Parts: sequence; structure tokens; C-alpha cells
Amino acid sequence: MSWGEVGDHEGYSRVVFVDGRVGQGSLGLLMRSPTGGVMARALDAEGRPHGTSEIRDGRIAIGCRAACVCGWQGPLREKTDGDEAADRWGQLPDDVDDALFWQWQEHVRSVALASVGDLAAKAAGIAKRLTAAVLEARLAGSSWSDLGAAASISRQSAHERWSEQDKAPRVAGAGRGRRRSAKS
Repeated sequence: MSWGEVGDHEGYSRVVFVDGRVGQGSLGLLMRSPTGGVMARALDAEGRPHGTSEIRDGRIAIGCRAACVCGWQGPLREKTDGDEAADRWGQLPDDVDDALFWQWQEHVRSVALASVGDLAAKAAGIAKRLTAAVLEARLAGSSWSDLGAAASISRQSAHERWSEQDKAPRVAGAGRGRRRSAKS
């Protein structure tokens, strides 16, 4: 059963068998068929199911874990004596499923925060390159109107954003008109 999607992540709980196969849905759950059970599959190197399924009784699982479609898997929660384990169809008790859900939520949160950090670092680098390009354009004689149009902002916004960094002297003759030299 899926807990839902957050971005590219969809989380769910899965039962785990002694040979490493994991539950991937159930057969006969809706009808509570006595011959139904968990569809068990092997995992590839990225933690994604592959190969053919075989039907197993979920009650013989050695434990369970949270998992995500991105390949992430939470730690194995081993079944202990006295645990209410999964039923024949791999359905876990609510308290166990809730604990696994919160592990998956932490995974999604940490991935999202890492993405924010990566994008913030890229944005800071792009902002520095943009400022350098603006200063180069100003040295070459571009007006605040030209820069505002190029950046899809107003002339005034361009001036407010970059005028503090624009303290370099102008190149004589750069831009549309010649500037007077100090000796004129």
C-alpha cells in the first residue's frame, strides 16, 4: 500500500523474507483468499524489484521496512517474538505501518533539503556571474534601460540591483555615444 507521493517520491511498506525477497503487493487480498498471499520479488543493486514474482504467505516474513520508488530503503525492522507480524497478504499492523511511514517522511525531507541546498548554491553562483555580466555590459556602455530590458526588469530595478557594484570607470568611446574625456 502506498502512502502517497511527494515530488518524485512514493513511499510504501514492504515485508522482507529470509532470502531477501520483498513483498510487492498481494494476490487474493480483496477476497481474503486462503490460497493468496504476498507477491515476493528479488531486488536489484539499486533496491528496485526485478525478476518474476512468487506468492508467499506474509506471516513467514522476517521483518519489514519502508521503501521509496527512488530505490531508498529504510532499515530492516526485524520481527521479534510476540510481534504481531504481517498477515497472509503482507498487510502490517497500523502502528508498524505508521512507524515505517515516518521513516519514509524523513527520507523525503532530507532529500528535499539537500535539493534546496544544491539549488541555493547554484543560484548564488549564477547571481555572481550575472553581476559580472552586468558590470561588463556597463563598462561597454550599456544603459540601465538596456540592462533592464535584457534582464526582463525595469530600468529602475536594474539600477537599484546593480548600481552599487557599478563603480568602475567607463571605457572612452564605448557604447552608443562618445563620452567626453576629462581634458575636453
